Amino acid sequence: MKRIDVGLVQMQSKVGNVAANLSAMKRLLHAAAENGAQIVCFPEASLTGYSATRAEEIALPPTSPEVRELFDVADMLDVAVCFGLFERAEDGKVYIAQPLHAYDATLWHRKTHLGEKEQKTVSPGQTIETIDIFGIRFGVQICWETHFPELSTIQRAQGAEVVLMPFASGISGQARRDAWLKYLPARATDNGMYVLATNALLDPQTTTSPTALGGGAMAIDPYGKVIGERFMVDECVFICDLYDELPRNALSSTMGGQSYFDCRRPELFEKYR
Repeated sequence: MKRIDVGLVQMQSKVGNVAANLSAMKRLLHAAAENGAQIVCFPEASLTGYSATRAEEIALPPTSPEVRELFDVADMLDVAVCFGLFERAEDGKVYIAQPLHAYDATLWHRKTHLGEKEQKTVSPGQTIETIDIFGIRFGVQICWETHFPELSTIQRAQGAEVVLMPFASGISGQARRDAWLKYLPARATDNGMYVLATNALLDPQTTTSPTALGGGAMAIDPYGKVIGERFMVDECVFICDLYDELPRNALSSTMGGQSYFDCRRPELFEKYR
């Protein structure tokens, strides 16, 4: 048995106002740590704000002082941090990135599958990786990526037992919950791993629809069961206590007590690529 407490942050980020976003994120990091979180996950593009049309303008280099400051605050608080930004790489390309950092170990995940508007201004990431934090292997998937089941299977093949899924979507409340319940439990139970999702609160100044508020947090265990959820449109840190045995120590709740993931035949699938 190993317990891990994850803080899923729901916050509004101002597009292009990195200083204000950084200040809010530092405050929420402290709040999460004070409430027992060992890993804190912020929504997609939380540091820069989310705007595909302004991607070139708001993108930050991965070596920016703001990124380093969030890493340093997390190290000081003895927590791991996962947050989002529009990133400008050394070659000038812009990516949607979501680093997951713990002390001297950092997974720098770039969104591999992009929405239609994002494709006009953002380059897709080209790698799928995982990272060990506090003895548990984590993966990251950003918003639209979560709709592609192969990503979860690949991360599970790399040993992932928990996947963090930050979003920046305007769907709110029951509609957001209904959308996640259509497919996130399948990602969890098919691969025998935890799925933890959190959604941003959108900036009303850059959102055309008055009903596109965003928000929502959900934790799903390796059996596909929702073990925690919150669907309000206010700033918060939702703490998920993962008490259950990790996948390495327990069989998935599948036919005959066998793991669907372990029963796959990948050599068969290769013929149909």
